[in-house]
Amino acid sequence: MKKIIASILVTVSLSVKSQVIIGDNAGSVPANSNAILSFSSENMGIVLPIINSATETASSNNVVRVPGTLYVSRADKQIKVYMLPTTQNSTGLLPLTPTLPAAVTLPTANTAAESTQNAGVIIGAQTTSQKGILVLENDKKTLVMPSIGTRTNPPHKAIKSPYIGTIGFAETDNVVFPTTKPSKKLLWVFNGGNKSINGAGQWHLWRAGAELPPTGVIDQNYLDSLP
Repeated sequence: MKKIIASILVTVSLSVKSQVIIGDNAGSVPANSNAILSFSSENMGIVLPIINSATETASSNNVVRVPGTLYVSRADKQIKVYMLPTTQNSTGLLPLTPTLPAAVTLPTANTAAESTQNAGVIIGAQTTSQKGILVLENDKKTLVMPSIGTRTNPPHKAIKSPYIGTIGFAETDNVVFPTTKPSKKLLWVFNGGNKSINGAGQWHLWRAGAELPPTGVIDQNYLDSLP
């Protein structure tokens, strides 16, 4: 009961604010007029929900077929983002991580008794037609991803035990072109599992454009080489 009451109070308070900051009680994070939601912590990212196969492939009222939706696919063991379909991508889905090995077991989903179809938080409006655990309703403001590391303490070191679907932003030292481009800003996505299993327990990095290390692969060895 306490959890339900807390959720209701959060929903009411968030819907009337122009900007919501998570992780800062002292008001030390400067207000950003272009942000509807931002974060202050440097060692905690957003953890995306794991969506079951029946929900992901539903022919009607499909909750993932909304542009901008981020989630973990239980069926494919991938982190995905949904965009509008194009001639190059008819499904509109873009995997942010490769499929995990069969040896990796995803966390158990909630039972029907623990979940509700209408659960979630809306920021920026009193109501929404979209279904999601967190829905941002504003056509003039954006989500500012949490900063989950620094140049001296990148995410793979700052976050000791990341959970599958952990996502955030970090500016890290550029070991490939340290002179011409001393740092690079990247979106970091954790694919889940333990790195003792080949292909699991890895951070996957995204940025505008392509910039690969000499091996052509951004893997755990590449991350370990970062200062």
